[in-house]
Amino acid sequence: IDIPQSYNLGNLSNTFQNCGNLISVTLPTGSQDNITTMTGCFSGCSSLQTVTMTSSMNGLTSISNGFQNCSTLLNIKQNLNLIEM
Repeated sequence: IDIPQSYNLGNLSNTFQNCGNLISVTLPTGSQDNITTMTGCFSGCSSLQTVTMTSSMNGLTSISNGFQNCSTLLNIKQNLNLIEM
């Protein structure tokens, strides 16, 4: 999934929860600036392999259980830095 930059994201709690066929998500530059919570956002996404965040998310206050039961998650790309899982 590539989310358009024009989307004003804020609360992503449980947004993609239990999307078993979701493999990859890219959150675009600009839309991430307003994200405050990702609690349970990708929880249960059993096929998720990559999450790409192209800018910092300075307003993020909670990501608890954000990647719970993401057994195939290989990496999170953020600010062009790769975090291996």
